[in-house]
Amino acid sequence: MSSARECDGKRRERERKILRAPASSSFALCSTVRRRVYTWYNGASVVVVGCVPRAFVFSCAMASRAFSLSLSLSLSLSLSLSLSLSLSLSLTPFTRDTYFRSSLETVPRRSPHPLPLCGSKAQRVFLEKKSKRSFLVLRRRASVRREIVTRGVRLCSQAPGPRSPDLEDSGPSGCKEEEARSPQTGECTLPPLEPNNTTTATQLTSTQSGKILSTFGTKISTWVNNKKMRYLIRRAGPHVPKDARYMFELLKSTSDIRTRACRSIGQRINAVWAEQKKDDMLVTWNVRTKQQKSYRTWGRVCFDSENKQSNPTAMLEGCRKPPKSNNVDAKLWPLVELDVSDLRECCLFPGQIVAVEGLNLTESLMKVHDIFTSGFIPAANPPSLVDELKIIVAAGPFTHSNDLDYRPLWELMDKVAEDEPHLLVLIGPFLDYNHPNFQDDELVVPYQEYFDRLISRVKSYLAGKCTQVVLVASNRDAHHHPVYPTPEYSLHKSVQSPDIHVLPDPCTLDINGLRLGITSIDCLMHLARSEVALTQSSPDKLTRLGNYILNQACYYPLYPPAKEINVDSELWEKYAFLNEKPHVLFLPSDMRHFCKSINDSVILNPERLSKRTYARMHIEPPMGNGWSKDNITCEIIKM
Repeated sequence: MSSARECDGKRRERERKILRAPASSSFALCSTVRRRVYTWYNGASVVVVGCVPRAFVFSCAMASRAFSLSLSLSLSLSLSLSLSLSLSLSLTPFTRDTYFRSSLETVPRRSPHPLPLCGSKAQRVFLEKKSKRSFLVLRRRASVRREIVTRGVRLCSQAPGPRSPDLEDSGPSGCKEEEARSPQTGECTLPPLEPNNTTTATQLTSTQSGKILSTFGTKISTWVNNKKMRYLIRRAGPHVPKDARYMFELLKSTSDIRTRACRSIGQRINAVWAEQKKDDMLVTWNVRTKQQKSYRTWGRVCFDSENKQSNPTAMLEGCRKPPKSNNVDAKLWPLVELDVSDLRECCLFPGQIVAVEGLNLTESLMKVHDIFTSGFIPAANPPSLVDELKIIVAAGPFTHSNDLDYRPLWELMDKVAEDEPHLLVLIGPFLDYNHPNFQDDELVVPYQEYFDRLISRVKSYLAGKCTQVVLVASNRDAHHHPVYPTPEYSLHKSVQSPDIHVLPDPCTLDINGLRLGITSIDCLMHLARSEVALTQSSPDKLTRLGNYILNQACYYPLYPPAKEINVDSELWEKYAFLNEKPHVLFLPSDMRHFCKSINDSVILNPERLSKRTYARMHIEPPMGNGWSKDNITCEIIKM
């Protein structure tokens, strides 16, 4: 009995020595240690040990400076023959500055309770399988992230890289090692993000660099700002608050919101139509009214099919339920089919609110004679500019799809520092979640910190300049809220500046009375994909798409929305509508760039900076004849 206890004690002592092995060295357990599973984490290293009876032995060790995997396979044969196979894999050393934060996120911060060294056979089998899975997960992460570490070292070559909170050391001042203390405020500041000048990724080149792709208005002599003056930039109208709440909607409340929007816009469209025609034709809210004479009504357009190739039938949905006297139909929402065969030109999109004039003899089908959609909102007052205003506009993504160098952004900032416009408008996304590097998790810093470094470098370009920056949020940013309307960005204290304005999406700016409407959502592309040409349509599609925004007085009138957009109905009702027609409307899109005057508003699509295109504007103050589109000059440039 005593000898058995001594053997058991020696075996336990050997296991303790193995478990106390240095964390920085790779090791493999021999097959004599059986049916033992133990896991611990000490902040700088992780060791996962799993043993299967005389079959497999897995071990994995990861330290703060080295990552190694070791696999040992031992087979014992009955004829005193043995076959052993060992495989070891070494990865790029992990330093404190290039520590990959998410590698240990799945590991508990503190040591869990030791697993039992004895138990039933079922428990031992479960623990053995669990150890196999742990090893396979770590091996897969190691193989995928070898290139991540290399890219991370290259990305942070000019500035010390971020470290895990577990490994960060704070000095007596409370600042981290890679942060600097501002001499003015004494606060910790983030290091700037330097562009990678030694990347091996293929850069996109163009023979049209510096070429003017499109012009609008009269030509000016110079785009360099010689008058160093600052304009007062204010918000006009309601905007999404920074602490807006979302992700909770009731179906009934969503229906009520859409009904209220249909009622208000439809009544305005009918009022404008009646004022233009000056007649006494019957106007009713019930789209299923049965009449022997023509009448007018309004409602929201929908289709019986989402497939445009199947020739969908247009339907008109009313804004109120029919009276209860209609027995069976009282339970149904008012819906009538539209016959537009008599119209010479008709293009509609789902969610569009229109006024219709026609004849309905059967309650279920209306023979349409005319459709009116021009419910224009009132125009803004002429601006009170006293001097010229120069603006540069660019929309994200701001880097190529094959790297994270943000070279187009830095080239644009060089141009901005040279010309020194009064206003620089940067429309998100900055960290596009569709970018392959973000989808593959190939980033060694948190998204928010990476964004702060980008803006910090943008800020450094404008030191001592009169240029003010406007950052418009996007629901496509990996570090931001994936909802529309979208709250404004959050910036680190060291990045914040009176010259940097963060705005939600959508937003309306007031610059000495000049109204600029901005949204980062690609509403033009979504409308182009959803609209249905029921009859022959006008050839100028871009003008028609821009008209949809102004006629509906809404930054995003499409309903149901595109699948990639998460629209919050309550925020949409409060913050997605236009109270007055802006002088200039920025609608960035993947569609071809353009700048047009549509219904006395200048609509600009600068396309994407990742395609190396941006726009610049020169706005003259109104003279004796008042304000007109002739006061605006615009050029779309290929970098």
